[in-house]
Amino acid sequence: MKDKGDEVIEKTPEEKRAILTDEMGKWIKVMVASGGDYVKQWNVVGDLFDSTADANTFAWADYLGADGYARTAVRLAREASKADLTLFVSGHLSQYDDMVDATNRLIATADSWQSDGSTRIDGFNIGLQAVCAEDADEQQANKDQITGMLERLAATGKPVRLSALDVIYEDRTGNIVAASDIAPVQRERAADYLSFIIREYMRIIPATLQYGISLAGMTEEATGNHLRPWTSGFERTAIYEGLANGLRQSAAGYDKTQH
Repeated sequence: MKDKGDEVIEKTPEEKRAILTDEMGKWIKVMVASGGDYVKQWNVVGDLFDSTADANTFAWADYLGADGYARTAVRLAREASKADLTLFVSGHLSQYDDMVDATNRLIATADSWQSDGSTRIDGFNIGLQAVCAEDADEQQANKDQITGMLERLAATGKPVRLSALDVIYEDRTGNIVAASDIAPVQRERAADYLSFIIREYMRIIPATLQYGISLAGMTEEATGNHLRPWTSGFERTAIYEGLANGLRQSAAGYDKTQH
């Protein structure tokens, strides 16, 4: 007898919405419960502008609506927690993109979600892929993007967090230099750039809205191009000093006009 295979029962849009809302609620409830009374900050929605998604990628918005899926996630998270949660919307930005435009779109999206009068997005989490360019004009443009991005975020009056902060080095030909091949002077430039980013964050974002900075990783990969505080052999690099200097100079007071 020929195997007819599994029978496919097509659901109506309303049935799909109900099923997926229920499943989202179960997942969020378990996640929030795992943090207990200790974890009160969550990224409720992330990777809004993921360019790697294709037709085979599942998207909540296809079933719950462009605004509806985020509003549902926020509501379910707040209902699942006894604590007063701080919910962030997260976006990963690269300096190969127009970061100010991407930031504006991120803010506009959050505003759209909140336009129902009940949904509240508390802050913005930015995953930042920084590029230190050897070309002076290109590097100044990179710095201007950082400043512009932070100024737009500060203007929202919401908490801002930089996460997965990483830096790569681009030589004058536009090629990315591998961590294992980078010259000391190039690494120092990248370290200075990370220091600049930290100082700008501390300068532009009000102290009460600074929710911290985290790194994408602490050690470099033997065949990678991401520059980090330690090499793959656990030797401390200039990147460590750049991060420390950024924090130190911010604490001492930072005048951008002098840098």
